[in-house]
Amino acid sequence: MIVCKDLFAGAVVVVSIVILLALFSIQQFGTRKVGFLFASILALWFFCLGSIGLYNLLKHDITVLRAVNPAYIISSSKRTVELHGQHSEAVSSVLQVHFSY
Repeated sequence: MIVCKDLFAGAVVVVSIVILLALFSIQQFGTRKVGFLFASILALWFFCLGSIGLYNLLKHDITVLRAVNPAYIISSSKRTVELHGQHSEAVSSVLQVHFSY
């Protein structure tokens, strides 16, 4: 499967050159038009990324969002300490600050 890696490496360079040439060729129309075009493309790109992410969250497992919850992080750190008996200095400082209140 190394052949596929070499196949796409050349495609990335070609696509990058085409994008740069397109940007430089429309530069003569002014930064307002270039910015409007580029902003529209980026907005569409970010909308697609968000839609794909939301779809995958709903389809597969939405419980992955627990990782963002600080309480889950702290409880996970406490379980790690109970299992292994040690943790990093960063985790210990967070736990000390959290439980000092």
